[in-house]
Amino acid sequence: MWNSLKLFCLLLVVMLPVSRSMAATAEQIQCVVCSKIITSGTYYKYQHPTLNKEVFICPECKELKQHCSKCGLPVFETAEKTEDGRYFCPIDFPLVALDDKEIRQMFANAAMELDRMSNGKMRLRNTTVTVNVFDVDYWNSKIGEKNQPSMQRHGLSTSRPVGDKLIHTVLLHRGLWKDEMVAVCAHEFTHLWINENKPKGRTIEPQTIEAVCEVVALALMEHLQMPNQVKEIMENTYTEGRIKPAAEYYRVHGLNRVLDWVIDGQQATFNEQDFQVAYSSPNTTAAWRPAAKAYRQEFDALYLKSVLETKEKSVALINDKTFIKGESRQMEVAGKKLLVKLLEFGGDSVTVQVDGSADPIKLYRE
Repeated sequence: MWNSLKLFCLLLVVMLPVSRSMAATAEQIQCVVCSKIITSGTYYKYQHPTLNKEVFICPECKELKQHCSKCGLPVFETAEKTEDGRYFCPIDFPLVALDDKEIRQMFANAAMELDRMSNGKMRLRNTTVTVNVFDVDYWNSKIGEKNQPSMQRHGLSTSRPVGDKLIHTVLLHRGLWKDEMVAVCAHEFTHLWINENKPKGRTIEPQTIEAVCEVVALALMEHLQMPNQVKEIMENTYTEGRIKPAAEYYRVHGLNRVLDWVIDGQQATFNEQDFQVAYSSPNTTAAWRPAAKAYRQEFDALYLKSVLETKEKSVALINDKTFIKGESRQMEVAGKKLLVKLLEFGGDSVTVQVDGSADPIKLYRE
């Protein structure tokens, strides 16, 4: 996940000099950096992006060489900073993720929340994940040069096969806004889930994989009511535009349907053709010709795991796939591929039609 924040170098440009004599005599002007009252001479106005209000800077503090890496304010050398030299002003410091233990807990919390939001679908089979935290210099040492702020990477996820398991590792960039860090955690966790669940023969375009990870982060940000990050994800150019069709599909069909697309979609990127191939009802004549034999073993292996009914729509989770009313899905059940269609919702039950059965079957929630 790459940094999409605007460069803060332009912030210094808007520190406008003002003569103290121009200010109202009864008004006390306090320097936001040193907290001293400015009694005479020139001072500087600055629209602080975090406080979203105008603050003032005295001439002495204006000349400080260090600046907050988040808002651009001048800071003293004693200000909090990372090992690679990024400073943080007292206003921004409490809002930034710097403590390694806290960052690892953010990742764990994001994983647990995604588990709940997906009704267990995003639970990893290989549950051990090593989370390491790094500064920008980690990446610089890897590529042998200094990255521009707009090209600094926020995280990386890898899954290494060892025997019949995957060993998961995540790297997270220290010094992000805390809400931004939660979004990055969701993004990187989704990479691990994709590594476990994308079939070997399934080809997905790299930028579309990133879009799927961004959509999961978007879903979590909406769930946690973090509108700034929702806006940031949608405006980010990181996925080269792939986020827009992916987000549109998520808003119409929900999170689990996006996850299903990773597993059984037919195209390498989101487009109408793929949605139709993967999710539309098949030709009635070809699909629903009754079979002579009822395969009770397969029917008994169908499980209704959960039902979510709202005014807008109802969703059922059958085995590991989500259904809305009237939807047909190919499923592998008891070693056989079956076509299952959800006919009706009934409180704690659903009625389905299964290829190979002349009569509908009722499934009850476990």
